[in-house]
Amino acid sequence: MRKLGSFAFPCNFAALYIKQALGNYDLHRAPVRDTHVEIVVPDLPNTLQLRSASDLIAEIRATITSRHAKAIASIHGEQFFIDVRKGATGKDFDLGVQWILHAQAGTLDKLEHLLTRDGVYEIFELLAIARNLFENLIWLRLFNIDSRYGVVFYREFLDQHKNDLEQLIAKMAAEAELFDEFAALDSANTHAAFEDAIKEKPRSDASMKAASERHRQLADALDAKARRGFALFAAAAKVNSYGWQAHLIRTKAIPDRQEMLDLVLGHIADLENRELRDAAAGIAALPRKRWNWREQAERVGMVDQYDYLYRFTSRLLHATPMNIITEKTLVEGEDIMLLEYIFVSVSDLLDEIERFDFPDSSNAIAVTL
Repeated sequence: MRKLGSFAFPCNFAALYIKQALGNYDLHRAPVRDTHVEIVVPDLPNTLQLRSASDLIAEIRATITSRHAKAIASIHGEQFFIDVRKGATGKDFDLGVQWILHAQAGTLDKLEHLLTRDGVYEIFELLAIARNLFENLIWLRLFNIDSRYGVVFYREFLDQHKNDLEQLIAKMAAEAELFDEFAALDSANTHAAFEDAIKEKPRSDASMKAASERHRQLADALDAKARRGFALFAAAAKVNSYGWQAHLIRTKAIPDRQEMLDLVLGHIADLENRELRDAAAGIAALPRKRWNWREQAERVGMVDQYDYLYRFTSRLLHATPMNIITEKTLVEGEDIMLLEYIFVSVSDLLDEIERFDFPDSSNAIAVTL
């Protein structure tokens, strides 16, 4: 048994309300005068504790190692022959298939770097891995239902890249303005710190030393203020000065990101033109709509996993009252459950990659010598 937490209530009926809310959880209440309630839940069944975390991690690593090389070689072989066909015929190849192959290669790259560190994994690492693999698996299963989801994937990729760059440019512009203000404050601080010492005749070493210390304190306070603003270039500004850093942001950092954004916008325009050409040729694209993970999970038969996993991870990731009051670590068995889920997800991801097929597939394997 584990104690979820203890609570003090101003009411003698606290236990009744807790029991109604939590169902079959056991309640241990102190004397009524204390109105103190402890919530205790049973440990997970021993059937989930037959294998150790290190055993499961080793099995996950072995599964990836045994299947990764052939899978990535197959993807690279298909990509090679698609490029050969495009070069020979001058015709576009199925865009959905091309981006499915990119997504599969990215998935394999992710798996190759999964759970490679020795030692204990923190709760948030396992939660993040489990949820990420779950969503990754939804994509791969959608690809095997309809290759047009490859175009949806590409569209989502471009839109997210566009939004990220726009937000980053806006953040940089705001930061440059903030640094302009800090440059003025820094100048005022310098004047205030040294004014009296400079006017002193003759100047004494003690006065200049005191002024330098005062200026350092003011500069540290300004740097701390910049840090609290989550400034991207706060550390650089401490070295370059706030005024010069604002200049560098406007003349180098923002133009570099704007160039990247223009490139992404060009790809978005190309995609829209291609979809128009396909529509004119009678090739229907999947309708554009806001991405919803639960809806997509339902489409691939994973809605039960979605409901459980999202509730489970949200309970531990979000600072809800339940999260703040109760234990912050996985109880015995929950880490095993997550690792079991990760093992199954890894196997399913590799299965989905291996079973993907499309018209005019070369079935070639690229071998690196």
